[in-house]
Parts: sequence; C-alpha cells; structure tokens
Amino acid sequence: MVNSVRAMQQAGNRSTSLLLVLILLVGAALRLYALAGPELQWDEFLALHRASMSLPHLVASLNTQAASDVALDTSPPLHHIFIHFFRLLGDNDTLVRLPGALFGILSLLMIFLVSRQFFNERAALYSTLYCALLQFHINYSRFMRWYAFFYFF
Repeated sequence: MVNSVRAMQQAGNRSTSLLLVLILLVGAALRLYALAGPELQWDEFLALHRASMSLPHLVASLNTQAASDVALDTSPPLHHIFIHFFRLLGDNDTLVRLPGALFGILSLLMIFLVSRQFFNERAALYSTLYCALLQFHINYSRFMRWYAFFYFF
C-alpha cells in the first residue's frame, strides 16, 4: 500500500514537472520571439544611455534628476547594471532587452513556487499558465525597463 502511494506521488511529481517545463517553454517563446521589435521607446533610450556609462558613473547618475527634470529616476540600480553588462555582449536591441525577458521567464517560475507554497501544485500550474499567457506580463517582459525585475523580486 505504501509503495503504491509513493509511486502515485512520483508520477504526479513527474507530470507536474513536465507541465511546468512546457508552460515555461511557451512563456519563453512568447517573451523571446522577435525581441528586437518594435523600435526602442523614449524611456528605453534613457535606460540605454545610463547603462552606457562606466559603472561608477552609472551608479552615481542614479542620484540625479531624470531626463524630464520632474522627478528622481525611480528605476532600480540592478536593472541598469544588468543592461550595462549585457551591452558588453553586443550592442543591439535584442541583447539590451534580454535581461527583462529572462527575468520575465524566471518570474513565471517564481509564481509557480509561491503559488505552490500557498495553495497546491494544481493552483500553481494554473497561475503560472495564466501569467505565461497574460498579455501585459509578456509586454512588460519585452521592454528594456525594470517591470519584469519587479515580478521576479
């Protein structure tokens, strides 16, 4: 009896893992497909400009006024630092948007883990699938902004 219960749990764990991997692959495809388009937006150019600075100047610049001189830049420093290092791999729109897409994909895994902790595996799979297909989560993961970082952390 105990062996059959363990076998059922292992089969359930394997199917959950398989479904999770499938959902993550679909989420990754939606976030990575044609990542270079559309063209960069105004706030993405500002983030790219800041990420182009040397690391000490980049960190120091986060304490200064934003381009509009209306308010301080509220972007998290880690976002600019990630873009700074991804620019070292090459200078194109895909690479500078890649950190946001990767954190968007990783946030799907985080949603699964948190949902499973508070509810159960079935609810965790449904919530992960919902977020993987959610249009605004896909779009925010594709911009060179800090929104996907927010989902992850």
